[in-house]
Amino acid sequence: FWRSFWVVLILAPAQAVLVAINLAELKIEPASGHVWLLETGFYILDALLLPAVLSELALRRGRIPQFVAFTVAYNSAQNLIIGLWFAAIGLGSMLPQEAAFVVQLLTLGVLLFYEYRIARIAFDLAPLPATGVVVLSLALSLALQSINTGLLQAYIPAGA
Repeated sequence: FWRSFWVVLILAPAQAVLVAINLAELKIEPASGHVWLLETGFYILDALLLPAVLSELALRRGRIPQFVAFTVAYNSAQNLIIGLWFAAIGLGSMLPQEAAFVVQLLTLGVLLFYEYRIARIAFDLAPLPATGVVVLSLALSLALQSINTGLLQAYIPAGA
């Protein structure tokens, strides 16, 4: 279980590249140490928030073994997730903006379905509760992203 969190550390350089792409799109250049510290903090929070919330739910439901299986599979899946985002961004860079948006939206759909399958199999859940795990994961990520974006506003140059 705990070793599965090494994936977060191993994938940190790839995540840093994704962050650099995002910062360039936001016209935050050169990115200050404050921005990188902020991004690092949110990367760690994003990696730990879903398991923390799910651990409490699993504890209350007596499903700790399933939680452990889910967390190991979910952390291991981060390799695929990062790879698919790189592919989507690379493909999107060769397409018109509208088509790139569709590619990213389709990639998100594939990744959410993959997370749904992990929840169904590892947690041994029916479709509706597995969908709830995915919605919870998405809601937590969107909340963190919204807070992060709000904090980054101070670093975006005027007129960008």
